[in-house]
Amino acid sequence: MHLKCGGKNQNKNYQLWINFSIFLTVLTLDRISKVLVLRFEQNLRLLPFLEIVLVKNKGIVFGLFSGGNIGNNMLTISSIISVILITVIFCKFTNKTLIPILSLIIGGAVGNILDRVLYGYVIDFIKIDSFYVFNIADASITIGSTCLVIYAIFYGREHKSIKS
Repeated sequence: MHLKCGGKNQNKNYQLWINFSIFLTVLTLDRISKVLVLRFEQNLRLLPFLEIVLVKNKGIVFGLFSGGNIGNNMLTISSIISVILITVIFCKFTNKTLIPILSLIIGGAVGNILDRVLYGYVIDFIKIDSFYVFNIADASITIGSTCLVIYAIFYGREHKSIKS
């Protein structure tokens, strides 16, 4: 008796593992880097334009909306809802280009949500010149969102990405 492996199911499982690996890599790198930064709590200049600086961000990008626990709770709840919505959309996608992009965004979002739940703030630590301080999750979300916008502009009309 031979079991048939292959075809669409094998390819779909392979794609699923690649995308889960992207998500898990982003989340793991984000968590490890934040734990290390919290442990050492020292500023460190790596290059003339690159510095490790611990910032406890209770707001969103650039520290906006950092007004106390109510703001932090609202950001946590809205972030969780966003991840759930993105994940639901993610499950409907059949496009092999968009799924890894969404894996980057979801991995970063979950990393920052974990910070808000565990610490009440997001741990930011990467400072480039006088640019704002960010973390690996922020970088992942930014890269994924940029790729998503580029894809939508140049390829969005050519491909039908969501099952009808």
